Amino acid sequence: MDVNNLGKVDEDLASNIKKKHTSALEMDDISSDKYKDEYERNCKKLIQDVTKSLCIMKGINNFQDFNTTRNKLKNKELKPPKSCNKLLMNFFKISSTEKKSKLEGPLLNEYLKDFLIDNINIATDHPSLDTKISYDDLLKFLQNRKETIKITKIKPLKDLCIYGYFLHKFFISFEDESVENLSKTFQSYLEELSLSVSYARKLRWLGNTWFKNKKIGNLCISFTKFYSFKQQLESLFKDSNLAKEWQE
Repeated sequence: MDVNNLGKVDEDLASNIKKKHTSALEMDDISSDKYKDEYERNCKKLIQDVTKSLCIMKGINNFQDFNTTRNKLKNKELKPPKSCNKLLMNFFKISSTEKKSKLEGPLLNEYLKDFLIDNINIATDHPSLDTKISYDDLLKFLQNRKETIKITKIKPLKDLCIYGYFLHKFFISFEDESVENLSKTFQSYLEELSLSVSYARKLRWLGNTWFKNKKIGNLCISFTKFYSFKQQLESLFKDSNLAKEWQE
């Protein structure tokens, strides 16, 4: 695909907007306000859809940008408006079969690299990763840091990775405690931390995966999207050649 043609695509889309807008203003031949209003609403919707599509195209300056955007469309990281979906799928050469295919192995490896960032600013005031930590200190850390894992926007996974890792250590420590010292269930602690059992399990998986493959903490991707590749990721990290790219 020649990305130099992007300017032509932008011109065509912009021209389409102008034509539709002009047509909406020149509807004197339609006597019914009902039809006129409906037509103008449809034109405004089309203008909005084309504008959103242009935003997807604007950041593409070279083939690498083109390929990155193509992957995001293919894997639904970017969702074009329905009215322009066919146009964009044709432009990026994405077939319906390809959209449904699962990323795995080297393809998943390359896809994830598009989300890697450097120089992330993450809090480091956490206990040592390698030394034994007391049950009480683990609980205190989890309580103090529970606000940091509230997802309000897409950001690097590292905060979630660290929290998940120590949540798992707390779980192991909880199981090791003698019966007479246990006054609560593990689920009751999760409720205090505002965590569901399901989400806590996912965080623990993330933490353990990160501990062996630290670079995944530098991925600026939603946790939901990352976790959707769980099975493929577990296979990827079993491949020593691929896994070493994610180990510090």
